[in-house]
This record gives sequence, C-alpha cells and structure tokens, in this order.
Amino acid sequence: LPGITIGQELDITQSLVGEVKLGLVSTLVDSPSLALDRAIKAFKQRSRFTTLSITIHAARVIEEQILEESIDLAISVHQRNIPELSQEIIGNETIAFYCGSGHPLFDKEPADISEELVSQYERCFRDYMRYSDGSRRKKSQIHTSQSNEIEGVAMLILSGEYLGHLPTQYAAKWEAQGRMRQILSNRFNYDNKLVLVTKTSRAQSKVVRAMIDDIRSLVRDPQIGQAMNCATVRRDSS
Repeated sequence: LPGITIGQELDITQSLVGEVKLGLVSTLVDSPSLALDRAIKAFKQRSRFTTLSITIHAARVIEEQILEESIDLAISVHQRNIPELSQEIIGNETIAFYCGSGHPLFDKEPADISEELVSQYERCFRDYMRYSDGSRRKKSQIHTSQSNEIEGVAMLILSGEYLGHLPTQYAAKWEAQGRMRQILSNRFNYDNKLVLVTKTSRAQSKVVRAMIDDIRSLVRDPQIGQAMNCATVRRDSS
C-alpha cells in the first residue's frame, strides 16, 4: 500500500488490509437510528491499512450494484424481497406527509384538514414509494409528478403545488424554516425498515466482515439491535 514504510510491515501483518465498497442511500447520512459516522470511525481505528469507498445512490441502483458485485455491502431502505440479497434490519426511518408553504392547505388548522380534502390536491412521489405500504395509491388520489431522487420530491413540495412524503430527518430543516409542515400525520405517516444489504452467494472478505460487525454493534436503537440479533427481512410465503 502507498505510504507504508518498512517499519510498518509487522503492523500490516497484524491488521486488516483491503478495500470496502459501501453503498448508501443519501437520506441515511444523518439517520437518528443509525450511527454510521461512529461505525466508520471504529472500523478505521482497527483497520488502518484499509480503503473505504462510499457511493451514494437511489435504493434501486444500490440493489443492482450489490447483485453485480460492484459494491460489497450497502445500507438502504427495504423495498422488496429479493432471494439473492440478504437484508438485515438495522433501524427505522419515519416518513411523513408534507405540505409546502404557499399550498392552499399550508395555513389551515389541523382540525380543518381531512383525508377527503387532501384527496383534491396533486401529489408527488418518489419512484420506489409506489411500492410502500405508507403510500399505496387510491383512485381518489391525484398523482401527477414523480422523481427518481428525493431531492426532486422535496423541490416539488417546496413549490407549494404538491403534497408528498419525505423522511422526517431529511425534511426537518425546511420545517424549521417554516417552508414545510406535516399534515394528517396519524393517517399518512409510516416507518421504513433500514437494512444492511449483502449478496447471499458472495463470500465476504475479512475486512468486509469487520465493517459489517462495526455497523451492527453501533445501531443506536437498542430495541432494534436486540430484536434483530440480527434479524433479516424474510421472503413472503406467497
């Protein structure tokens, strides 16, 4: 490895060596139920002679990269069950239903906003969310716009022309600025499972296993950590 001196050769033989390619969904960088920064720190402290490469993509792209073996592991949002993938639950992400400033519903009192009223306005959605339990589309709902990236959904909501779903930690900055608000939380909010994804048939190197162990050990939610131990999202019998 570049930059390693002769005096470090003994250290190398006793340390983890190699590269880890990690995929990540962009909204999970500051997820409250994960501790990715601490996991990376723990990994690097015991693996000084490793290289960590992180790629940020949409969940569907990450699935493809795992299957193609262009990345070793990923932290993503569970969308569907794929036999070739191991998807280990490591956290939750709360998804809320948002209205942007300037929308006709933005200044209404919560008690004045009904599901029937909401159904009269246009919604936007992210490609994968059409498969989510929390955003099943009904005939009465008007969906006219979509985006393959969450930034696009946020922009549509901020325009004041659309209603839509966003992760709460992602939308928090706009809520704090008074540019977005949640509506009908008790009806439209839901949780996504956050999963550690690997390819079931792929042999994992020692350094990749070490990264997986560090991620598992630093899940912030102790209830999730105990329940998973480490639970996987199983295929439906259907």
